[in-house]
Amino acid sequence: MASRPTPVNSLLRQRLRGLTEEASRQARTTALVREALPGELTDHCLGALIDGDELVLYVDAPGWATRLRFIAPTLYTHLAAHGIVCRRSRVRVQPPGERVAPVAPTRQTVSASPAAVRAVSSAAATAGSDELADALRRLARSLARRQPPA
Repeated sequence: MASRPTPVNSLLRQRLRGLTEEASRQARTTALVREALPGELTDHCLGALIDGDELVLYVDAPGWATRLRFIAPTLYTHLAAHGIVCRRSRVRVQPPGERVAPVAPTRQTVSASPAAVRAVSSAAATAGSDELADALRRLARSLARRQPPA
């Protein structure tokens, strides 16, 4: 008996869950590092993440990177107290041009040509299983509704 294919939405949901968990870990690490830094360094630490046993710190200027390199070993004990183990560190300067402001996601509309709608409809007519044919017919109807105005 052939196994059923995994639905795309469940694959995407699983991948998105992994990315969300990683973003949460990085945000938590950054917050813990910032609370352990001296006041003047806090605003210049753009982010922190754990890569294996290495603490990677991102700063906004080379001068702050030098200061952070000297302070980094003191962060290990603070992070260890919160269950994060690191044995070494690396400091990276993120140039101003590489900083990206968060952008609100926009909903993209998909449009299809009349030929594409006909092709999907044709595929539905020749599909081997009723389930696949139904899915292709629904897709064709959806694409037909999304056609750009003539």
